[in-house]
Amino acid sequence: MQPQRHTDTGILWRGFSFEIHFPVLQRSLSLCRFGCIFVVLSCAVPAPIDGPADETAASPRIVWTTVDPPVGLVSINQSATSTEFRIIQVDDPNVADKLTIRFFVDYHRDTTIQREFTLLADPGSTTPTIRTGVIFSAPTALFGSNPTASAHLVEAIVSDRGFSDTGQTTNINRNVPSDARTDYIAWTVQVVP
Repeated sequence: MQPQRHTDTGILWRGFSFEIHFPVLQRSLSLCRFGCIFVVLSCAVPAPIDGPADETAASPRIVWTTVDPPVGLVSINQSATSTEFRIIQVDDPNVADKLTIRFFVDYHRDTTIQREFTLLADPGSTTPTIRTGVIFSAPTALFGSNPTASAHLVEAIVSDRGFSDTGQTTNINRNVPSDARTDYIAWTVQVVP
């Protein structure tokens, strides 16, 4: 006996013909489509985050629009006695943090901390996460005996847990505790005659 093929409502399976009515097929396909759409959307939409954001895990952030001079190449005259580098605002969501800022000049040749500042939050402020910044006045003599010979680098590092200065063999004066969060900014300085 030859298997028969039904062209309108049947399926041929191993020689047996099963009749499936269109309404059942359509309902099954609709349920499959709905299930597929549900699976796709549930994968695409992220799960909600439970609880408030952890402020202690947030890094301090130098507000770059308040940096003076702007980040980039800074030209200073060799006859100037000093140049001021300002970080006007530092933002840290954790108002309990005591921020420490260290300035370095040409760290590759001198690991000395040129200046260190501590910033505390003002709880009475309308913006307690914003810390009022600092001014580092760099004497031109810091750029060496022949300051016009090459470009120089003035760097500032902000840490919310201070610095760990004991037993250093690398990154002298720049090491921070393992739970510290930091931000960094640098200016390239060209001393001109």
